[in-house]
Amino acid sequence: MKIDATGGWREWLEFHFPTYVRDGFSPRHVTFWEWAWAITRESDPAPFVGIWPRGGSKSTSAEMACAVWGVRGVRRYMVYVCATQRQADDHIQNIANLLEKLGVGRSVNEYGTSKGWKRNRLRTNMGFTIDALGLDVASRGAKLDEFRPDAFIFDDLDDEFDTLRTTEKKVKTITNSILPAGTSNVAVLCIQNLITATGVFARLAGVAQEKADFLVNRIVSGPEPAMRDIRTRSVQQEGGAIRVEIVGGTPTWEGQGLQACQSFIDKWGWTAFEKEALHNVGDKAGALWNREILRATREISNAKEFAKTLDKIVVGVDPPGSTGRCGIVVCGSKTIAGKLHGYTLADCSTEPGASPGEWGAAVVQAALDWEANEVVDEVNQGGAMVTHTIKQVKGGEKLKIVEVRATRGKHTRAEPISTLMEEGREHHVGTHTDLENLICRWVTGDESPDPLDAKVWALWRLMIEPATVTSDADESYSFSSF
Repeated sequence: MKIDATGGWREWLEFHFPTYVRDGFSPRHVTFWEWAWAITRESDPAPFVGIWPRGGSKSTSAEMACAVWGVRGVRRYMVYVCATQRQADDHIQNIANLLEKLGVGRSVNEYGTSKGWKRNRLRTNMGFTIDALGLDVASRGAKLDEFRPDAFIFDDLDDEFDTLRTTEKKVKTITNSILPAGTSNVAVLCIQNLITATGVFARLAGVAQEKADFLVNRIVSGPEPAMRDIRTRSVQQEGGAIRVEIVGGTPTWEGQGLQACQSFIDKWGWTAFEKEALHNVGDKAGALWNREILRATREISNAKEFAKTLDKIVVGVDPPGSTGRCGIVVCGSKTIAGKLHGYTLADCSTEPGASPGEWGAAVVQAALDWEANEVVDEVNQGGAMVTHTIKQVKGGEKLKIVEVRATRGKHTRAEPISTLMEEGREHHVGTHTDLENLICRWVTGDESPDPLDAKVWALWRLMIEPATVTSDADESYSFSSF
């Protein structure tokens, strides 16, 4: 079979691997293939680091790239590197299947015996070789006869349970043994999802506290989530199981749409999906909340049913600031064993750019849906306009509104609320993806997200006694302790 290696990458892939690319190409795939297709025998390409979601065609793209480089004759000796030899061997077998689809045969000796189509090595009749190498068995200075590798593919390097010591050992093997073994124009492709906040890929992406000091001229694609602005709700199923359902968001690739993401959540569970497909693996250093505490204190219940057990429900409102997003968070409280506990029930915050009429209606709808006792709104920015906006919406005139005004820093008023969670007295009922991402990444000095402020206002009203009452009708409080 004669392989046409000319033309553009899109046409080539659609002709030779139609089933692999039938779902089209997202922007990240386009960026990757333009990089991979531009490589020539003489070029010295910048390393490419792709941090893509599980199920987002990571390894398939890397494996196809090996086949493309080989049949186009731009690389002669490629090494596929993984954390373990078994993982690397599996990728080599996948590449073997791709090459067989292209009609690429095995290299044979003068007696017609195969010289290499093994589990860990592919030697082809087109003059290129692909080896599998596991970091667990890597030896110093990988070589093949007189050749040095002119392409390294690093895939599946990080593991969820890697310690800092394990990661340091991997980095040392990569930088001291593997990369120096390559040619002067070696092509380097690194691809994986972000599954640990301290791993090799977190360092390459620049999101770890310790940044990678190797492959410094790298092109970084990602971290790219399976969905952007994902919103979910928890729904109790027959038999008592809680299903996390996607209610909004934008998929980043047609091949991994809403239905596929929901299927992943149903199979893997929300916690695994959040890590494997959304890259939510760590919290910002110094953040008042962290995911470990959120998981430990989470109430796994249907929020609407759970709300019926609460003594009081409040809607916290923080009007749109520079982001144009109105924070609207529903919280409740009840006493357990003599101690007051707070519960975050729903994040009803608007999308950026909502008009006063839109966010006012959203506040009223949240209060009615959750049968709230009060609406607590922050009036520092909008003053009486905030209450006026809510009152103008049908049903809003009947709501009890408590106006609050901050007189000190946002960290000062947020810290007591995070402390309540540390004490096991503040809980999220179900999963609130956007809100949890915000609160686990906010530190003093950052612009405070409106949903976070709305949550803090609601829980402060529910659980911490206000210092001063300044009005008796629709109440107004100035929290002097802020």
